[in-house]
Amino acid sequence: NAVVQLGSTQGKVYVIYGGKNYGKKLIDLNIQKADLVIEGGGESFGDEVVNGDLNGDGIDDIVIAADTPFDNSVGEVYVVYGKRDFESNALIDLRKESADIIIKGQSELRDLGASLAMGDINDDGLDDLIIGDSGYDEPDKEVGKLFVVLGNKDRAKYEIDLSKEDPDL
Repeated sequence: NAVVQLGSTQGKVYVIYGGKNYGKKLIDLNIQKADLVIEGGGESFGDEVVNGDLNGDGIDDIVIAADTPFDNSVGEVYVVYGKRDFESNALIDLRKESADIIIKGQSELRDLGASLAMGDINDDGLDDLIIGDSGYDEPDKEVGKLFVVLGNKDRAKYEIDLSKEDPDL
């Protein structure tokens, strides 16, 4: 699968399902519709996108960052669980429905989601999510911070508010 990310005021992420015929082919979204479109708030929605299997079901999930979501300056990261039965040309509008996981930033003027990565960092067979916050500071120094959310087969829909709780690591 290919995840096409386009930062725009419309805040959209386009997903094109992979196959034998794609390779390094140029895809014009004015001609061919995306297989899945995810919309969200804020100009930065979709500036960072990664995929991996966070919930261990064997299907990649899509992780999308927005450092200014829904006219709010506290960054957020959204996880949409992958599934085999998305409708053709499906639309998920996160302004109207909730993502499977929402991770809210600690405070304003930070940059939660400035970088995203996925990989199995604790060797349990599940992908884990690493979230960078380049705007995180401590008194008298700018240090940046990484947050880790461990993959978990038992997770359903939930929210993590980093101003109130720490993620897994």
